[in-house]
Amino acid sequence: MPRRLYAHLHRPGRNWGRSGLSHQGDRRPTYMSQDHYNALPEGHKLHEYTIKSVLGHGGFGITYLAWDENLNKDVAIKEYLPTEFAVRSGDATVGPRSSSDDEDYNWGLDRFVTEAQTLALFRHPSIVPVYRFFKAHGTAYMVMEYQEGESFSVLMRKHRGDLTEADLMGLVQPMLDGLAEVHRAGFLHRDVKPGNIFIRRDGSPVLLDFGAARSAVGRKSQNLTSIVTPGYAPLEQYFADGNQGPWTDIYSLAAILYQCVAGKLPPEAPARVKKDPITPISEIGAGKFSDHFLAAIDRALMVEEEERPQTTTEWRDMLLGRAASGAGMATAAEAEEADQTMVAGGFGAGATMLAGGAAGAQSAQAASAQAASAQAGSALAGSATPAAGATPTAGPRATGPAGAAVAAGPAPGGFATQAQARAAGRAPGAESLSVGDPVTHTRPSRGGAALKYAIVGFAAVFLIAFSAGAAYFVLSDDDGLGIFSGKESEEAKRKAADDKRRAEEAARKRAEDAALKAAEEKRRKEEAAGKAEDERKAREREAAKRTEEGRKRLEAEARRKRLAEEAARRTAEEKKRKEVEARRRAGDETRRQAEARRKQEAEDARRRTEEARLREEEARRRADEEKRRREEEKRKQLASRTDGVSCPMSLSGLNGRYKNAIDCYYVRKIFQSALSSGVRGTTSSWRNSRTGNRGSLTVIATVRMANDTFCRRFRQTLVSQGRSYSATGVACFIGQRWQIRN
Repeated sequence: MPRRLYAHLHRPGRNWGRSGLSHQGDRRPTYMSQDHYNALPEGHKLHEYTIKSVLGHGGFGITYLAWDENLNKDVAIKEYLPTEFAVRSGDATVGPRSSSDDEDYNWGLDRFVTEAQTLALFRHPSIVPVYRFFKAHGTAYMVMEYQEGESFSVLMRKHRGDLTEADLMGLVQPMLDGLAEVHRAGFLHRDVKPGNIFIRRDGSPVLLDFGAARSAVGRKSQNLTSIVTPGYAPLEQYFADGNQGPWTDIYSLAAILYQCVAGKLPPEAPARVKKDPITPISEIGAGKFSDHFLAAIDRALMVEEEERPQTTTEWRDMLLGRAASGAGMATAAEAEEADQTMVAGGFGAGATMLAGGAAGAQSAQAASAQAASAQAGSALAGSATPAAGATPTAGPRATGPAGAAVAAGPAPGGFATQAQARAAGRAPGAESLSVGDPVTHTRPSRGGAALKYAIVGFAAVFLIAFSAGAAYFVLSDDDGLGIFSGKESEEAKRKAADDKRRAEEAARKRAEDAALKAAEEKRRKEEAAGKAEDERKAREREAAKRTEEGRKRLEAEARRKRLAEEAARRTAEEKKRKEVEARRRAGDETRRQAEARRKQEAEDARRRTEEARLREEEARRRADEEKRRREEEKRKQLASRTDGVSCPMSLSGLNGRYKNAIDCYYVRKIFQSALSSGVRGTTSSWRNSRTGNRGSLTVIATVRMANDTFCRRFRQTLVSQGRSYSATGVACFIGQRWQIRN
């Protein structure tokens, strides 16, 4: 698509969207789904590629925007993931949904790899470049160049009815170049549609998604399942053995042009078999587009593939009007050649050169008349038209007795007589031969031919008569003296010459009349014969035409019947396949529901077990709380005793002043620990938070007794109800413990 169309699509007031294979910043495509439940997550690594987002997805796979860490650039990665019979597991591996889907999955995987190999063959601006492909996660990936722009299907919706012929030719010519490259390599695209045409930011188109591409060499792959897009697919794509070729892609591209001009798709190809409901585009677009452009679209949308253009070059010429111009020139050249009819064959064997003085004027006149008649007949029978660019060549010539040259027969390419013409398989005056013949014979106008023949006859008679008279005059006279007589014979010679001239004039007139009559009679006979021959040929052509039309009608009817039966058979097979698929899906759904019930039952049992465990734990917790509560109550009862409690590890000065047994507990505890430390000045304190009593024990000195017993002097204090009490005593280490010595 040229920049002029790009500017047309981007003029003020138009909103150019970004979608398809385009991506900028955090923006995502607007005409495709932004994510897919089976898609790889953002940040997933595939070799040196990092997934950034989902560009699009369909029934055959998912296309990602990814970052190439080696080249530091964005790329588009297409993943084979047919959702109908494949699913992704938790570790990103792709595989068939069930064992019954193995064959379909592997078949599609092979087609995906073939698509990558096909695209990798081409380096053309209108075909998306493929960098590489690889297998991973149980499937395959195709790495393609990342494009920016918008899908042509989106542009069609935005600018419906606003595209001119120049815009459409700017789109279709690069596409034809790309398809020509594909066709030359022996491949077909087989899925040309607006959704598979992407318009780059610079306005140039690129052909995407060769998911239906396959080799057309030897028709080896024509038993594969057809991939059909209704409206864009021709009739041959609806059959596994359809005769597919470049005309198949041409039909799809013509359907796109039809949609752009008419604002709607052409009817589906099977609906056009018996009674074609399509409205010719030459009627819809009349006055808005050129006639040859519309006629080329109608021609490419013919139902029968042999009636469409057979190559992209042929269709391009039709779209540009080149084919029509060439035809006009050929017709003009043929007409010019028909007018330039030349007479070949010379004067024929009837031309006679008179020599010798014994021949008289009467003999010369008779011979002249005979020669003129023969010349006229020979000229009528020997006309021919040389081929374009050829030069008429005179036939071989002979030399008469007196050295004069005479014609020895018809020139090459001409027929001397009607019998010779019929012997060559062609009647005189037959129509032109087929293109490629070395010489083209045409039927000249009979009126003009008669005039030409008459002129030739007159010229022949005049030349022969003049030669005969001159010979007679020069070689003889009445006196036998000839030119060597004296003055007396001059008058006689002049008189004889005058008589001879008058005789020659009379002979010439008679010869002319005879020649005219003969030519006229011959013309009438030939016209009658030609008319009868033309009528016979016309009757034969009409009969042959009727026979051929009947044969074609029978063949067309048989073909339509076969196609209809094939369509009905395929419809029945498709219905049966759908029923089988529905039963399979119903079985899958039943199994899924059974699995869901089993899981639910297991979950319910687990929940009941968990609830029982929680109940047991709750019971144990409540028992522990009850035990702690009872112990706390017992401790509180002990703590609530009256004053005057004495402690065994307390000095007598402090006994009877403790609040309860808890005070004794703390006194006993610090008594052993403080004395065991043995450090002078060490003070250990205690406090009963419930009664508010507190106390301390301080080591004053250490004494070694005579019996090697260690004793320590200490001070013991007590603060109870705001009053302080203190006492000093001695404790000795006896029997592995400290005991107070009073």
